[in-house]
Amino acid sequence: MPFDALLSVRMLRVHGEPSLLSCIYDITDFKRIERAKRDSDARYRILTESAEVGISQLDAAWRCVYANPALCRILEVTDHIEIGDGIADFAVEDSKARIRAER
Repeated sequence: MPFDALLSVRMLRVHGEPSLLSCIYDITDFKRIERAKRDSDARYRILTESAEVGISQLDAAWRCVYANPALCRILEVTDHIEIGDGIADFAVEDSKARIRAER
């Protein structure tokens, strides 16, 4: 039965004679998990890109890591939010102090 494999081959000498040492690793599970993650990422991207609500991902310093098109429309950002922009830059004035205090 076919399976995904990683082959490692090394030339060496055994008692002065040239020899090959080979190892075959079954990476079927790794490939299956890799495909599942890729599929999940694609479904997530479709969901967030087509959502009519604003979706963002922020890092620990409240900088934007991701913003979907709906959030850009809501915030009236013409093209896209730059990765690394602080979310406080887009907040209404009375929320800015609270956001900065929570950093």
